[in-house]
Amino acid sequence: MGKRNDGFHDLESLLAFTDLADELEVEKSNQFQIKISGKFAEFVDPKNNLLTKTLDFFATEFGITKNLYIRLKKNIPVGGGLGGGSSDAAQFMKILNKIFALNLNKNELQKISLNFGSDIAFFFEDHASIIKGRGEVIENFPSFEPIPALLVNPCVNLSTKEIFYKFGTSFSPEIPTQKLLQENVFELIKSLPNDLEKAAISTSPIISEILDTLKKSGADHAKMSGSGTTCFGIFANEKKLDEAKKTLQQKFPRFFIKKISILSHV
Repeated sequence: MGKRNDGFHDLESLLAFTDLADELEVEKSNQFQIKISGKFAEFVDPKNNLLTKTLDFFATEFGITKNLYIRLKKNIPVGGGLGGGSSDAAQFMKILNKIFALNLNKNELQKISLNFGSDIAFFFEDHASIIKGRGEVIENFPSFEPIPALLVNPCVNLSTKEIFYKFGTSFSPEIPTQKLLQENVFELIKSLPNDLEKAAISTSPIISEILDTLKKSGADHAKMSGSGTTCFGIFANEKKLDEAKKTLQQKFPRFFIKKISILSHV
């Protein structure tokens, strides 16, 4: 797409949901406390993360108290290009809006979310979407049946900002939104490149090996998710997927490898 005058990049992406989710609970308290647990808790700074930044903003803008007890269980890899932190931030904003009766509508929350990340606005939607602009231009994608997929994360964090910086200016040409909306989801996954893949591989070469292994293990489609490092494979049937899972677990015993479903709506 292209780099904007404000320093951000114009995006063109298909974003969908999975059945892999973090768990977030928030309640009013007499002091601020955040408890982070789960497989990927060690990768989250409890003092400086999207939830604390969002809370600071809401306290300043709307005068709410910071005295909350926040419990976050991180089941989604951190810095893996899966939007885990962004989805947590969106859900946190919804919770703040509710428990403090701020009466902000979806569009207002989405506008606020752009202060913290370009993909957070999507997570206020309930449908897979084509996103453009900075992430604020959202067109819901037609529904599709759940797609079984194999998720592979090497437990290596990548900075989205760093990957975009290394990416440079090799942008794919824009495709009209209506053309994208008319495409079959499998054709989109097959034909659309991830422009960030080369930049991510230059930083974390293991991505290339994961993609190659997925393809050799029978994946019809193997792609990197977002800015990496997570990759996913889509297979003709679940038998091939299960066989590939065993192969990758043997080759990469320390990686996070999980069978998931890609969902068009939640």
